[in-house]
Amino acid sequence: GQIEVRLRQARIHPSTVELIPPPGGSVTVTTATQEVTKEMVRTIVLNQLQEWAGADFHVGVETGDALPLVVPLGQLDLRMDAPPQGPGNYRTNVSVYVDGQRYRTIQVRVQLEPKQPVVVAVKDIPMGTIILPEAVDQVIPEVSPPKETFFELAAVIGLETQRTIKKGDPITAKDVTVPLLIQAGDTVVIEAVSGPITVRTLGVALQNGKLGDVIRVENMESHKEIMAQI
Repeated sequence: GQIEVRLRQARIHPSTVELIPPPGGSVTVTTATQEVTKEMVRTIVLNQLQEWAGADFHVGVETGDALPLVVPLGQLDLRMDAPPQGPGNYRTNVSVYVDGQRYRTIQVRVQLEPKQPVVVAVKDIPMGTIILPEAVDQVIPEVSPPKETFFELAAVIGLETQRTIKKGDPITAKDVTVPLLIQAGDTVVIEAVSGPITVRTLGVALQNGKLGDVIRVENMESHKEIMAQI
């Protein structure tokens, strides 16, 4: 009965239609619709941002959970609001038009980052290796680099890798650490400074340490234990 009503509303006489129920025994009657997907919104925003910002920026787009959006069938047009004024994170709107009429506004987050060279490995660097100048270089990445990426070669030279870094990978702060300069049992020079007077003697490190660490050291001459900074 519902189907016949719908047919008559569409000016189709039920006698001109043969109804064959599906195996499941039900028929779903819906209006004509179409979907606005995340990929559609992301594509239009990326194209607009790249047109406005040019090739000098990395562009990121987050569409949120409002999509997919079901809209009436018709000529679909997506339009982004005014462009960002410079680098940074922004919220902006994408208006959805159907047959020239605004139907809905979708909020998206965009990110613009200036492209700049980052430090990458030019060959595989095994874990526990001290990074040498010939193992790294600076390149401009195709996509936005990970957080805490190094931008200066001097910042990574002499650091020790905490994992194996593959050729071409950007080097981040999580990948490296300051190497141990002193290990327990090493012979070290103890230097005491007081005004213009400097006294030096030999000692034995009782702890491991990195540059700037304060460790226990035994004076080899007096056999006293002191705290000293590397």
